[in-house]
Amino acid sequence: MKRAKLGAVCLVLLLGISLGVSICMERIHAPVARDLELAAKTVCEGDFETALSLEARADAAWQRWDRFRACFCDHTPMEEADALFRKLRVYAALKKEEEFAAACAELARKVSAVGEAHALRWWNFV
Repeated sequence: MKRAKLGAVCLVLLLGISLGVSICMERIHAPVARDLELAAKTVCEGDFETALSLEARADAAWQRWDRFRACFCDHTPMEEADALFRKLRVYAALKKEEEFAAACAELARKVSAVGEAHALRWWNFV
């Protein structure tokens, strides 16, 4: 009987941790994606300096949670996003506004997909 109780406690604990990670991943990535989408929109409206600050804030938030994300995510999308963040730095240094806006929009979708991949949705169980 002790083993059954211990097993049940372990399963409940594992479920709680899994739900917590799902909630955290969605909350971590949503603001990053939102800042990147806003940066792309801001560049299109002609305010490159504001877009640069939005992208810098998104990059800082992305880097802040790097180790946590690495524990639970597939590393391929993470590496693709990291590469796009570095590409944004080059576009910003060269003041290539169109490329910067396009890369921000692409990166926003990739970051959003990382968060959505861990969300508690019925299609993630299939």
